Amino acid sequence: MKSRFIANSAMRKAGNTKNRPEELLVFEIIKYHATYNKLDSQRNIKYTNEQGVIKDSFVDIYFKDKFGEIVLRLMGEYHDELRQQRKDLLQSEYLQRDLYKVIDIWYWDRPGIFLRRERKMYPGELETAYNELRSLIEGLIWMPPKPSMEWLSQSLHRKV
Repeated sequence: MKSRFIANSAMRKAGNTKNRPEELLVFEIIKYHATYNKLDSQRNIKYTNEQGVIKDSFVDIYFKDKFGEIVLRLMGEYHDELRQQRKDLLQSEYLQRDLYKVIDIWYWDRPGIFLRRERKMYPGELETAYNELRSLIEGLIWMPPKPSMEWLSQSLHRKV
C-alpha cells in the first residue's frame, strides 16, 4: 500500500516540502559530515537507455566529489514490487554505464535510517542512522568515525 507523504514542521522549517523525512536525514548527515563539491536532493539526472533514448530520472540524493558522481537511492516498501524492481535495476545499470556510482539504501537493510519516516529520533538513534550510512558509503567518501556532537544536538530530526 502506498502512503501519502505530508511534509512535517521540521521539513517546512528547513524550507523543503517535497522530500521524505528519511531522505532529508541522509542529506543532512552528508551535508554536515562529508566532503563534497556538489550536493543535491531530488536531482533530475539524464541517462541513455539501450535504444539510445535520453531519459530523465529523479534520484533521491546526488553528490559529486573529486572521485566522481555518486547517486543515493532510498528504497522503501514500494520498491519491493517486482515491476518496480525491474525498473530500478535497469535505471541502476544505465546510471552506472554513464559513470555514476549508484548506492541503494534499502529499508530492510538499514532500519535506523528509515526509522525517521515514523517519528523524530533520539540522539542514540541518530547515531545509529549515521553509522549505518557511514558503513554503506565507506570507501566512496570520507566521513568521521563518529558523528559530530554539534550535529547531534542541532539536527532537525532530533526528538527533544
